[in-house]
Amino acid sequence: MCRLLIVDDEEIERGALRLLIERFIPDVEIVGESENGRMAIDMAETLQPDLITMDIKMPGIDGVEAVQTIHEKFPEIKFIMVSAFDTFDYARKVMRNGVKEFLVKPCKKEKTIESVIRTMEEVKQIKERNLEWKNMESRIIKSRSIMETEYVTAIMMNYVYDSDLSSWDDKAGNEKGPVYSAVIKLDLNKREIDLQEKKEIYGVLRSLCKQFERCMVGPMIGYQIPLFIFPDPATAHLYSIRTHGMLFARKLIQSFENQCPYVKVYIGIGSPYSKHDQYVLSYHEALLASGDIQGYSKVRYFADMQKSDKKPQQTFSREMEKSLIMALRKADKELTLSVFDQYIEQLFQNARFDLRVIKYELEKLFDLIVQMLNESGFSMHHVGDLEHLHSEQLIREFAKYQIVLLINQVTNWYNLDSRGNMEKAKSYITDHYADDLSLEIVAEYVQLNPHYFSKLFHERCGTTFVDYLTQVRISKAKDILAADLEQSLKEISIKVGYRDPNYFSRVFKKMTGLSPSEFRQTHSIGYFS
Repeated sequence: MCRLLIVDDEEIERGALRLLIERFIPDVEIVGESENGRMAIDMAETLQPDLITMDIKMPGIDGVEAVQTIHEKFPEIKFIMVSAFDTFDYARKVMRNGVKEFLVKPCKKEKTIESVIRTMEEVKQIKERNLEWKNMESRIIKSRSIMETEYVTAIMMNYVYDSDLSSWDDKAGNEKGPVYSAVIKLDLNKREIDLQEKKEIYGVLRSLCKQFERCMVGPMIGYQIPLFIFPDPATAHLYSIRTHGMLFARKLIQSFENQCPYVKVYIGIGSPYSKHDQYVLSYHEALLASGDIQGYSKVRYFADMQKSDKKPQQTFSREMEKSLIMALRKADKELTLSVFDQYIEQLFQNARFDLRVIKYELEKLFDLIVQMLNESGFSMHHVGDLEHLHSEQLIREFAKYQIVLLINQVTNWYNLDSRGNMEKAKSYITDHYADDLSLEIVAEYVQLNPHYFSKLFHERCGTTFVDYLTQVRISKAKDILAADLEQSLKEISIKVGYRDPNYFSRVFKKMTGLSPSEFRQTHSIGYFS
């Protein structure tokens, strides 16, 4: 529907034009009438029409000046100029200001209708082009966001190698300086929120992170959000990384809690690293720091925890915790057991063989491991209770047994659960290919993080999610084309999940080398021969 504003100082002329348009051009909505240039300028701002018919000779601000003023503010508005004088000079003044047609009073009905239809068609094309650009821009923004979360997830899951990360650093604007990680942890005070509210909270946090620092923000996993921060070299020398991170975290917490006062935010910050293969270390440090926040402080820097480790009352090494978790995530049994042996020896020594303290620290360690593995996409279960154990030997054996169980769970997850989930996902796609299906919907069905699911699907199935869904849909379309020669292509495209028949035809030809009509024709020849 094209929105039209009629501007003429003669009421009878306005009425005649309105009657003509309402009778012969129903696709035009007349949103208002104006009797002078000043009123037309105000109404253009209020009503935002697509097209204005503008009389040139009017008292006060004439049509030429009104067009120029409106065009400066709203260059998308098109004009049809109307005058009782066939004056080229008037036309020349305004033809570069969005004026598409020039009518001389008295205007013939046919010429007026043709002029409005021509201009309306141009308005329609501009709207379609603008919508296409907006959709493209939206897709680009969404793609960048997905790729960004893929980047962060890749580091967390140890998927990407040095050469891949270099290009991502360039996209982030990092100039080979130190990079550090932060983990945002949400506390809703036992308040339940739905998926939509969770998305809104994530959107606010992501926007604030981008506002305050150059960074890449990962997906929300549970109630935690990982990110990697690339300090600006121009200002990085003014602060230490610790100060830089603390300032960022405090600004983020204050701004977010002003917008969402019912959610508390805690932030752990990792150490800076310059090498790509060390970014994951900063993430693990930030994760550990986010789980160690106590008292009034809402921000914890990992290096501060390291300093406190030197105090006599501390009984374990943060670095060893980190190494243990990394080995577990890789399902490296030999390395995990080796690190755990070192860890438990140090724990017994530092705790001076106080079994109560040792059991307390081991419980904390196992809780942290299970939490971190679950938040990384694994499906882990809480380990057994050490409370009933009352000897050093039993504690050592039980703790090692728990570590072995965890290694086995991770290994099974890689080798069995993930394969089963991929089969479950493929079965769901086969049953729902005709629906408006997305990677996120299927990932939610198999209860996996979308980015982890995407990577796992590619690894296990040898193709991407989108390519697999396309293969299923085109295969079903071929079956229908072969079985039913009467159904229209539009009906078939909808039946296999494509709402746009033209897009369906392009995809079909790309996959098969034939258009749907050619495929049907080929089948028809074979069928009746």
